[in-house]
Amino acid sequence: MKNIKTANVILILSGLLLIPLFFLRLHTPSSVLDAIFFLVQCVFIGSVADWFAVTALFRKPLGISFHTELIPRNRDKIIGGIRKAIEKKLLTRETAEMMVADLSVENLIYSFMNNEERRTRLIHQTAEMLAEKFMDARPVLLETGREMVVSRKEEIAGFICDSIISRSDILLDRLLDLAEKKLEEEKTDEVLAARLKTYVMEELAPGNMMIGLALLTGAVNFEHMAKAISRAAREELQHLDRAQVYGEWNTSLRALAADRRVMDMLKANVVRLAHTDRVQSILCSLPGYTDEKVLATDMAGAMEQGLYTVINDRETMQKIEESSVSLFRKVLSYEQSFAGTEAENILKRFSKVKFNRFLYEKTADELGWIRINGAVVGCIGGTIFLSVLWLVEKISG
Repeated sequence: MKNIKTANVILILSGLLLIPLFFLRLHTPSSVLDAIFFLVQCVFIGSVADWFAVTALFRKPLGISFHTELIPRNRDKIIGGIRKAIEKKLLTRETAEMMVADLSVENLIYSFMNNEERRTRLIHQTAEMLAEKFMDARPVLLETGREMVVSRKEEIAGFICDSIISRSDILLDRLLDLAEKKLEEEKTDEVLAARLKTYVMEELAPGNMMIGLALLTGAVNFEHMAKAISRAAREELQHLDRAQVYGEWNTSLRALAADRRVMDMLKANVVRLAHTDRVQSILCSLPGYTDEKVLATDMAGAMEQGLYTVINDRETMQKIEESSVSLFRKVLSYEQSFAGTEAENILKRFSKVKFNRFLYEKTADELGWIRINGAVVGCIGGTIFLSVLWLVEKISG
Protein backbone atom coordinates (compact mmCIF):
# COMPACT_ATOMS: atom_id res chain seq x y z
CA MET A 1 0.00 0.00 0.00
CA LYS A 2 3.06 2.29 0.25
CA ASN A 3 2.98 3.20 -3.45
CA ILE A 4 -0.77 3.96 -3.30
CA LYS A 5 -0.15 6.43 -0.44
CA THR A 6 2.71 8.05 -2.36
CA ALA A 7 0.52 8.38 -5.47
CA ASN A 8 -2.27 9.95 -3.39
CA VAL A 9 0.18 12.46 -1.87
CA ILE A 10 1.44 13.45 -5.35
CA LEU A 11 -2.14 13.89 -6.61
CA ILE A 12 -3.27 16.00 -3.62
CA LEU A 13 -0.11 18.15 -3.44
CA SER A 14 -0.09 18.88 -7.18
CA GLY A 15 -3.79 19.82 -6.99
CA LEU A 16 -3.25 22.08 -3.98
CA LEU A 17 -0.19 23.76 -5.54
CA LEU A 18 -2.19 24.81 -8.59
CA ILE A 19 -4.32 27.27 -6.56
CA PRO A 20 -1.54 29.45 -5.04
CA LEU A 21 0.51 29.27 -8.25
CA PHE A 22 -2.48 30.46 -10.27
CA PHE A 23 -2.99 33.58 -8.10
CA LEU A 24 0.77 34.18 -7.78
CA ARG A 25 1.05 34.35 -11.59
CA LEU A 26 -1.74 36.96 -11.69
CA HIS A 27 0.06 39.24 -9.23
CA THR A 28 3.64 38.50 -10.30
CA PRO A 29 3.87 37.72 -14.04
CA SER A 30 6.98 35.62 -14.69
CA SER A 31 8.06 33.10 -17.32
CA VAL A 32 9.58 30.96 -14.56
CA LEU A 33 6.25 30.88 -12.67
CA ASP A 34 4.48 30.08 -15.94
CA ALA A 35 6.81 27.14 -16.53
CA ILE A 36 6.38 25.84 -12.94
CA PHE A 37 2.60 26.24 -13.17
CA PHE A 38 2.57 24.33 -16.47
CA LEU A 39 4.69 21.48 -15.05
CA VAL A 40 2.48 21.19 -11.95
CA GLN A 41 -0.52 21.06 -14.28
CA CYS A 42 1.12 18.21 -16.22
CA VAL A 43 1.82 16.29 -13.01
CA PHE A 44 -1.76 16.85 -11.79
CA ILE A 45 -3.29 15.82 -15.13
CA GLY A 46 -1.07 12.70 -15.31
CA SER A 47 -1.97 11.79 -11.71
CA VAL A 48 -5.71 12.31 -12.26
CA ALA A 49 -5.69 10.36 -15.54
CA ASP A 50 -3.94 7.34 -14.03
CA TRP A 51 -6.03 7.54 -10.83
CA PHE A 52 -9.15 7.40 -13.00
CA ALA A 53 -7.77 4.51 -15.11
CA VAL A 54 -6.73 2.43 -12.08
CA THR A 55 -9.92 3.15 -10.13
CA ALA A 56 -12.06 2.30 -13.17
CA LEU A 57 -10.70 -1.24 -13.02
CA PHE A 58 -12.37 -1.88 -9.65
CA ARG A 59 -15.21 0.62 -9.16
CA LYS A 60 -16.95 3.72 -10.55
CA PRO A 61 -14.69 6.78 -10.21
CA LEU A 62 -16.81 9.87 -9.42
CA GLY A 63 -19.91 7.73 -10.02
CA ILE A 64 -19.18 7.43 -13.75
CA SER A 65 -20.51 4.10 -15.04
CA PHE A 66 -19.31 4.27 -18.66
CA HIS A 67 -16.52 1.69 -19.17
CA THR A 68 -15.80 1.43 -15.43
CA GLU A 69 -15.91 -1.44 -12.89
CA LEU A 70 -14.11 -3.50 -15.52
CA ILE A 71 -13.00 -6.30 -13.18
CA PRO A 72 -16.35 -6.92 -11.38
CA ARG A 73 -18.22 -6.81 -14.69
CA ASN A 74 -15.81 -9.22 -16.37
CA ARG A 75 -15.22 -11.52 -13.38
CA ASP A 76 -16.17 -14.73 -15.21
CA LYS A 77 -14.09 -13.81 -18.28
CA ILE A 78 -11.09 -13.04 -16.07
CA ILE A 79 -11.44 -16.34 -14.20
CA GLY A 80 -11.75 -18.18 -17.52
CA GLY A 81 -8.65 -16.37 -18.74
CA ILE A 82 -6.71 -17.39 -15.62
CA ARG A 83 -7.74 -21.01 -16.18
CA LYS A 84 -6.61 -20.87 -19.82
CA ALA A 85 -3.35 -19.21 -18.78
CA ILE A 86 -2.66 -22.04 -16.32
CA GLU A 87 -3.52 -24.74 -18.83
CA LYS A 88 -1.93 -23.21 -21.93
CA LYS A 89 0.77 -20.86 -20.66
CA LEU A 90 2.07 -22.12 -17.30
CA LEU A 91 1.61 -25.90 -17.63
CA THR A 92 2.64 -26.16 -21.27
CA ARG A 93 4.38 -29.02 -23.06
CA GLU A 94 7.57 -26.94 -22.91
CA THR A 95 7.18 -26.59 -19.14
CA ALA A 96 6.61 -30.32 -18.82
CA GLU A 97 9.72 -31.08 -20.88
CA MET A 98 11.75 -28.65 -18.79
CA MET A 99 10.54 -30.32 -15.59
CA VAL A 100 11.21 -33.78 -17.02
CA ALA A 101 14.71 -32.69 -18.02
CA ASP A 102 15.42 -31.80 -14.38
CA LEU A 103 13.79 -35.01 -13.12
CA SER A 104 16.08 -37.83 -12.05
CA VAL A 105 14.24 -40.66 -10.34
CA GLU A 106 17.57 -42.36 -9.74
CA ASN A 107 18.88 -39.38 -7.75
CA LEU A 108 15.60 -39.14 -5.84
CA ILE A 109 15.83 -42.82 -4.86
CA TYR A 110 19.49 -42.49 -3.81
CA SER A 111 18.65 -39.38 -1.78
CA PHE A 112 15.73 -41.20 -0.15
CA MET A 113 17.83 -44.26 0.72
CA ASN A 114 20.61 -42.10 2.21
CA ASN A 115 18.15 -40.36 4.55
CA GLU A 116 17.81 -43.08 7.19
CA GLU A 117 15.11 -41.38 9.29
CA ARG A 118 12.82 -40.62 6.33
CA ARG A 119 13.48 -44.00 4.69
CA THR A 120 12.68 -45.97 7.86
CA ARG A 121 9.56 -43.95 8.65
CA LEU A 122 8.06 -44.20 5.15
CA ILE A 123 8.91 -47.89 4.67
CA HIS A 124 7.39 -48.83 8.04
CA GLN A 125 4.25 -46.75 7.43
CA THR A 126 3.76 -48.41 4.03
CA ALA A 127 4.49 -51.87 5.46
CA GLU A 128 1.94 -51.37 8.26
CA MET A 129 -0.72 -50.29 5.77
CA LEU A 130 -0.04 -53.27 3.48
CA ALA A 131 0.10 -55.72 6.39
CA GLU A 132 -3.32 -54.53 7.52
CA LYS A 133 -4.71 -54.99 4.01
CA PHE A 134 -3.17 -58.46 3.62
CA MET A 135 -4.38 -59.62 7.02
CA ASP A 136 -7.91 -58.62 5.99
CA ALA A 137 -7.50 -60.86 2.94
CA ARG A 138 -5.86 -63.69 4.93
CA PRO A 139 -8.88 -66.09 4.86
CA VAL A 140 -8.90 -66.00 1.05
CA LEU A 141 -5.14 -66.47 0.91
CA LEU A 142 -5.34 -69.50 3.22
CA GLU A 143 -7.89 -71.10 0.90
CA THR A 144 -6.04 -70.48 -2.35
CA GLY A 145 -2.59 -71.46 -1.10
CA ARG A 146 0.92 -70.27 -1.71
CA GLU A 147 1.09 -71.32 -5.37
CA MET A 148 -1.57 -68.80 -6.36
CA VAL A 149 0.10 -66.07 -4.30
CA VAL A 150 3.44 -66.58 -6.06
CA SER A 151 2.00 -67.03 -9.55
CA ARG A 152 -0.27 -63.98 -9.35
CA LYS A 153 2.20 -61.32 -8.35
CA GLU A 154 0.73 -58.90 -10.89
CA GLU A 155 -2.67 -58.96 -9.17
CA ILE A 156 -0.93 -58.33 -5.87
CA ALA A 157 0.97 -55.45 -7.47
CA GLY A 158 -2.33 -54.02 -8.69
CA PHE A 159 -3.77 -54.48 -5.21
CA ILE A 160 -0.84 -52.53 -3.76
CA CYS A 161 -1.41 -49.76 -6.31
CA ASP A 162 -5.08 -49.57 -5.36
CA SER A 163 -4.15 -49.43 -1.68
CA ILE A 164 -1.78 -46.56 -2.32
CA ILE A 165 -4.39 -44.68 -4.37
CA SER A 166 -6.94 -45.17 -1.58
CA ARG A 167 -4.60 -43.20 0.69
CA SER A 168 -4.25 -40.39 -1.83
CA ASP A 169 -5.33 -37.74 0.70
CA ILE A 170 -1.99 -38.22 2.46
CA LEU A 171 -0.19 -37.79 -0.87
CA LEU A 172 -2.20 -34.65 -1.60
CA ASP A 173 -1.34 -33.18 1.81
CA ARG A 174 2.33 -33.71 1.08
CA LEU A 175 2.01 -32.22 -2.40
CA LEU A 176 0.24 -29.13 -1.05
CA ASP A 177 2.88 -28.72 1.66
CA LEU A 178 5.57 -29.10 -1.01
CA ALA A 179 3.79 -26.50 -3.16
CA GLU A 180 3.85 -24.02 -0.26
CA LYS A 181 7.60 -24.56 0.19
CA LYS A 182 8.19 -24.20 -3.56
CA LEU A 183 6.28 -20.92 -3.61
CA GLU A 184 8.61 -19.58 -0.91
CA GLU A 185 11.71 -20.24 -3.03
CA GLU A 186 13.33 -17.32 -4.84
CA LYS A 187 13.87 -19.49 -7.94
CA THR A 188 10.09 -19.95 -8.27
CA ASP A 189 9.60 -16.16 -8.33
CA GLU A 190 12.34 -15.81 -10.96
CA VAL A 191 10.77 -18.43 -13.26
CA LEU A 192 7.28 -16.94 -12.78
CA ALA A 193 8.56 -13.41 -13.48
CA ALA A 194 10.25 -14.60 -16.69
CA ARG A 195 7.07 -16.34 -17.88
CA LEU A 196 4.91 -13.32 -17.04
CA LYS A 197 7.26 -11.06 -18.98
CA THR A 198 7.21 -13.38 -22.01
CA TYR A 199 3.42 -13.63 -21.89
CA VAL A 200 2.87 -9.86 -21.58
CA MET A 201 5.48 -8.93 -24.20
CA GLU A 202 4.39 -11.52 -26.78
CA GLU A 203 0.64 -11.86 -26.14
CA LEU A 204 -0.63 -8.61 -24.62
CA ALA A 205 1.71 -5.76 -25.56
CA PRO A 206 1.52 -5.96 -29.39
CA GLY A 207 -1.28 -3.67 -30.53
CA ASN A 208 -2.08 -2.44 -27.00
CA MET A 209 -0.84 1.14 -26.64
CA MET A 210 -1.45 1.42 -22.86
CA ILE A 211 0.43 -1.78 -22.02
CA GLY A 212 3.19 -0.80 -24.43
CA LEU A 213 3.51 2.60 -22.70
CA ALA A 214 3.52 0.96 -19.26
CA LEU A 215 6.37 -1.34 -20.36
CA LEU A 216 8.26 1.57 -21.95
CA THR A 217 8.08 3.70 -18.80
CA GLY A 218 8.96 0.80 -16.53
CA ALA A 219 5.61 0.95 -14.76
CA VAL A 220 5.34 -2.86 -14.82
CA ASN A 221 7.71 -4.66 -12.46
CA PHE A 222 7.49 -8.37 -13.27
CA GLU A 223 9.55 -9.37 -10.22
CA HIS A 224 7.13 -7.61 -7.85
CA MET A 225 4.17 -9.11 -9.71
CA ALA A 226 5.64 -12.62 -9.43
CA LYS A 227 6.21 -12.20 -5.68
CA ALA A 228 2.67 -10.89 -5.21
CA ILE A 229 1.25 -13.89 -7.10
CA SER A 230 3.39 -16.33 -5.08
CA ARG A 231 2.30 -14.67 -1.84
CA ALA A 232 -1.36 -14.82 -2.86
CA ALA A 233 -1.01 -18.48 -3.90
CA ARG A 234 0.58 -19.38 -0.54
CA GLU A 235 -2.24 -17.66 1.33
CA GLU A 236 -4.84 -19.53 -0.72
CA LEU A 237 -3.11 -22.87 -0.08
CA GLN A 238 -3.11 -22.16 3.66
CA HIS A 239 -6.85 -21.39 3.70
CA LEU A 240 -7.82 -24.03 1.15
CA ASP A 241 -10.89 -26.18 1.80
CA ARG A 242 -8.91 -29.41 1.55
CA ALA A 243 -11.96 -31.67 1.98
CA GLN A 244 -13.38 -30.38 -1.30
CA VAL A 245 -10.02 -30.61 -3.03
CA TYR A 246 -9.66 -34.25 -1.86
CA GLY A 247 -12.81 -35.16 -3.80
CA GLU A 248 -11.62 -33.41 -6.95
CA TRP A 249 -8.13 -34.85 -6.56
CA ASN A 250 -9.51 -38.39 -6.18
CA THR A 251 -11.65 -37.95 -9.30
CA SER A 252 -8.58 -36.84 -11.26
CA LEU A 253 -6.44 -39.61 -9.74
CA ARG A 254 -9.02 -42.29 -10.52
CA ALA A 255 -9.11 -41.07 -14.12
CA LEU A 256 -5.33 -41.41 -14.20
CA ALA A 257 -5.46 -44.90 -12.66
CA ALA A 258 -8.06 -45.95 -15.25
CA ASP A 259 -5.47 -45.38 -17.97
CA ARG A 260 -4.16 -48.85 -18.74
CA ARG A 261 -0.69 -47.68 -19.73
CA VAL A 262 -0.23 -45.87 -16.43
CA MET A 263 -1.31 -48.86 -14.36
CA ASP A 264 0.91 -51.16 -16.43
CA MET A 265 3.92 -48.97 -15.67
CA LEU A 266 3.11 -48.89 -11.95
CA LYS A 267 2.61 -52.65 -11.82
CA ALA A 268 5.82 -53.29 -13.76
CA ASN A 269 7.87 -51.41 -11.15
CA VAL A 270 6.09 -53.09 -8.24
CA VAL A 271 6.54 -56.53 -9.84
CA ARG A 272 10.30 -55.90 -10.08
CA LEU A 273 10.31 -55.56 -6.30
CA ALA A 274 8.12 -58.66 -5.96
CA HIS A 275 10.74 -60.78 -7.78
CA THR A 276 13.38 -60.31 -5.05
CA ASP A 277 14.09 -63.38 -2.88
CA ARG A 278 12.98 -61.74 0.37
CA VAL A 279 9.64 -60.58 -1.06
CA GLN A 280 8.97 -63.99 -2.64
CA SER A 281 9.72 -65.65 0.67
CA ILE A 282 7.12 -63.48 2.42
CA LEU A 283 4.56 -64.03 -0.34
CA CYS A 284 5.00 -67.80 -0.05
CA SER A 285 4.60 -67.78 3.72
CA LEU A 286 1.89 -65.09 3.81
CA PRO A 287 -1.01 -67.49 4.62
CA GLY A 288 0.90 -68.63 7.71
CA TYR A 289 1.14 -65.16 9.30
CA THR A 290 -1.21 -64.57 12.22
CA ASP A 291 0.38 -61.50 13.80
CA GLU A 292 -0.07 -58.24 11.85
CA LYS A 293 2.90 -56.55 13.59
CA VAL A 294 5.25 -59.42 12.70
CA LEU A 295 4.06 -59.30 9.08
CA ALA A 296 4.57 -55.51 9.00
CA THR A 297 8.12 -55.86 10.36
CA ASP A 298 9.02 -58.56 7.83
CA MET A 299 7.43 -56.55 5.03
CA ALA A 300 9.44 -53.46 6.00
CA GLY A 301 12.64 -55.51 5.89
CA ALA A 302 11.67 -57.03 2.55
CA MET A 303 10.84 -53.63 1.07
CA GLU A 304 14.17 -52.18 2.20
CA GLN A 305 16.07 -55.18 0.82
CA GLY A 306 14.06 -54.98 -2.39
CA LEU A 307 14.89 -51.30 -2.81
CA TYR A 308 18.62 -51.95 -2.35
CA THR A 309 18.42 -54.82 -4.84
CA VAL A 310 16.73 -52.57 -7.37
CA ILE A 311 19.09 -49.59 -7.05
CA ASN A 312 22.12 -51.88 -7.41
CA ASP A 313 20.76 -53.30 -10.68
CA ARG A 314 21.76 -50.86 -13.43
CA GLU A 315 19.37 -52.28 -16.06
CA THR A 316 16.41 -52.20 -13.67
CA MET A 317 17.18 -48.61 -12.63
CA GLN A 318 17.31 -47.55 -16.28
CA LYS A 319 13.89 -49.13 -16.93
CA ILE A 320 12.45 -47.46 -13.82
CA GLU A 321 13.89 -44.13 -14.95
CA GLU A 322 12.32 -44.47 -18.41
CA SER A 323 8.91 -45.62 -17.18
CA SER A 324 8.86 -42.99 -14.40
CA VAL A 325 9.58 -40.17 -16.84
CA SER A 326 6.84 -41.49 -19.11
CA LEU A 327 4.47 -41.69 -16.13
CA PHE A 328 5.46 -38.18 -15.03
CA ARG A 329 4.53 -36.81 -18.47
CA LYS A 330 1.19 -38.58 -18.23
CA VAL A 331 0.53 -37.21 -14.74
CA LEU A 332 1.34 -33.69 -15.96
CA SER A 333 -1.33 -33.93 -18.64
CA TYR A 334 -3.90 -34.79 -15.97
CA GLU A 335 -2.48 -32.18 -13.59
CA GLN A 336 -2.83 -29.51 -16.28
CA SER A 337 -6.59 -29.99 -16.38
CA PHE A 338 -6.85 -30.49 -12.60
CA ALA A 339 -4.87 -27.32 -11.78
CA GLY A 340 -6.90 -25.20 -14.20
CA THR A 341 -10.21 -26.53 -12.87
CA GLU A 342 -9.13 -26.11 -9.24
CA ALA A 343 -7.94 -22.52 -9.82
CA GLU A 344 -11.28 -21.73 -11.48
CA ASN A 345 -13.24 -23.32 -8.61
CA ILE A 346 -11.26 -21.40 -5.98
CA LEU A 347 -11.80 -18.05 -7.72
CA LYS A 348 -15.50 -18.71 -8.34
CA ARG A 349 -16.04 -19.15 -4.60
CA PHE A 350 -15.34 -15.43 -4.27
CA SER A 351 -18.31 -13.11 -4.63
CA LYS A 352 -17.84 -10.19 -7.05
CA VAL A 353 -17.07 -7.89 -4.12
CA LYS A 354 -14.55 -10.28 -2.53
CA PHE A 355 -12.98 -11.10 -5.89
CA ASN A 356 -12.62 -7.37 -6.58
CA ARG A 357 -11.07 -6.72 -3.16
CA PHE A 358 -8.79 -9.76 -3.44
CA LEU A 359 -7.32 -8.58 -6.76
CA TYR A 360 -6.97 -5.00 -5.52
CA GLU A 361 -5.14 -6.05 -2.34
CA LYS A 362 -2.72 -8.26 -4.28
CA THR A 363 -1.94 -5.62 -6.93
CA ALA A 364 -2.18 -2.42 -4.85
CA ASP A 365 1.56 -1.71 -4.86
CA GLU A 366 1.83 -2.25 -8.62
CA LEU A 367 -1.19 -0.04 -9.26
CA GLY A 368 0.28 2.65 -7.02
CA TRP A 369 3.52 2.47 -8.98
CA ILE A 370 1.60 2.90 -12.25
CA ARG A 371 -0.06 6.03 -10.83
CA ILE A 372 3.30 7.43 -9.70
CA ASN A 373 4.67 6.81 -13.18
CA GLY A 374 1.67 8.68 -14.64
CA ALA A 375 2.71 11.76 -12.68
CA VAL A 376 6.37 11.32 -13.66
CA VAL A 377 5.52 10.83 -17.35
CA GLY A 378 3.31 13.95 -17.20
CA CYS A 379 6.17 15.96 -15.72
CA ILE A 380 8.68 14.63 -18.28
CA GLY A 381 6.25 15.29 -21.12
CA GLY A 382 5.68 18.85 -19.90
CA THR A 383 9.43 19.44 -19.59
CA ILE A 384 10.02 18.18 -23.13
CA PHE A 385 7.19 20.38 -24.45
CA LEU A 386 8.59 23.49 -22.71
CA SER A 387 12.10 22.67 -23.96
CA VAL A 388 10.82 22.41 -27.54
CA LEU A 389 8.99 25.77 -27.19
CA TRP A 390 12.12 27.37 -25.76
CA LEU A 391 14.25 26.05 -28.64
CA VAL A 392 11.71 27.24 -31.23
CA GLU A 393 11.66 30.68 -29.59
CA LYS A 394 15.46 30.85 -29.57
CA ILE A 395 15.74 29.77 -33.19
CA SER A 396 13.02 32.12 -34.41
CA GLY A 397 14.31 35.00 -32.28
